Amino acid sequence: MIFMLPDLNGLRARRKALGISQQQLASEVGISQSLLAKVEMGSVVPNYNIAKRLLDKLETLEHSHERTAGSVMHSKVVALKASGTIRHMTSIAKREGISQFPVYDGKAIVGSITTKDVMDIDGRIKVGSVAKAPFPTISEDVPISTVKELLRSSSAVLVVRGSKVVGIITPEDII
Repeated sequence: MIFMLPDLNGLRARRKALGISQQQLASEVGISQSLLAKVEMGSVVPNYNIAKRLLDKLETLEHSHERTAGSVMHSKVVALKASGTIRHMTSIAKREGISQFPVYDGKAIVGSITTKDVMDIDGRIKVGSVAKAPFPTISEDVPISTVKELLRSSSAVLVVRGSKVVGIITPEDII
């Protein structure tokens, strides 16, 4: 497997814009200040792992002022069994005012389904047979800017704590 080294141009400018010293960033990432100085000057190319840790830490710090997924999620997540029927799903959707559902088979998320997906589907059909790929999952501390990017290609995002789903976010929650 080939890993592409992240672009480190502008690393120094991003660090300075955050108002943190080389020593602070190096300490946060677990590298020496000397190595960070050489990376910023371009005289040393770090391995992929170090480069990724540096960029991830800068991104976290840059977005630390943003609201997080945990602050906008709905804690009530209504899930459907793959073995359930579309008729049951539409009944829940109407009663609860919900249009996006994760689909489970046992304890595992196996897909997702929306009311838009079933507009012309026979009510006796099983949810699992028309479910699409599962919604993306994120942790509660993910910044809203990242959630927005995920919602550009998915109708919902699930928020997890460990392996347990603790919330759901839809576009309406962040506009």
